[in-house]
Amino acid sequence: MQTHFLSLELDLCHPASALQRRILDALQPMGDPLRWAIVAVEPERGKVTVEAVVTRETEPWISVVTTWV
Repeated sequence: MQTHFLSLELDLCHPASALQRRILDALQPMGDPLRWAIVAVEPERGKVTVEAVVTRETEPWISVVTTWV
């Protein structure tokens, strides 16, 4: 199991419960979220930036380093 730090830029949506669902849906294919946080909101662009730490199973001989933007 490895941990990965991710940074995502997503479309801003309302209400907050819809935004939470969108964040979790975006993180799900990338691994199991340990934590995530909204670190920036740009209402004029309609974007939010989310940082997350996820875990995922990887083969021991494969090294993956990814930043999602």
